[in-house]
Amino acid sequence: MRPEGIVAKYNLDRAQNKIVQHQDVIQRDSLIGSVKKADTGFLVGLAPVAKVGVMTYLMADGTVVREFVPPETLFEEKSRETLKLKPVTEEHPPEKKVNSDNARYRQIGSTGENVKEEGVYLLTSLVITDSDSIEDILEGKQELSPGYQTELVFQKGSYDGVDDDVISRFVWVVVVSVLFPL
Repeated sequence: MRPEGIVAKYNLDRAQNKIVQHQDVIQRDSLIGSVKKADTGFLVGLAPVAKVGVMTYLMADGTVVREFVPPETLFEEKSRETLKLKPVTEEHPPEKKVNSDNARYRQIGSTGENVKEEGVYLLTSLVITDSDSIEDILEGKQELSPGYQTELVFQKGSYDGVDDDVISRFVWVVVVSVLFPL
């Protein structure tokens, strides 16, 4: 497939929620130790939700796409601002976004306004308010993953010894999800 076709197909698959598996773990045990149970029973704290590097996606047709998220994209002020005050969900919702029509049954918490860079990670303050989700997290559901839209450019390269197919030029976070560890 030609380079433009790979990017077009990847964007279409992402739009139609056809990504079968995100094959990278942001950081195992990223929640426990960085968030604590408050007097209210909520989990609150600052946790890593994204990182610089090559993210590998397995598409529904078996194609593997390696997306490079460079520091200048992830840590750009415009990208960081989009992470503030976003809904937190369990798993990525099939609707892709949480809004007033589906928040009642999708949202388990929210990110705050504190977003900062720490090494290769982007951290945000968050609160988890749903009791079932809190229990899931305390029992080991701890990976965080931003659901985002991005401008992709076909540009084969390598970062930290890992080859990539496309590069992200700007990130718009629409939701942050708590995922089961792989």
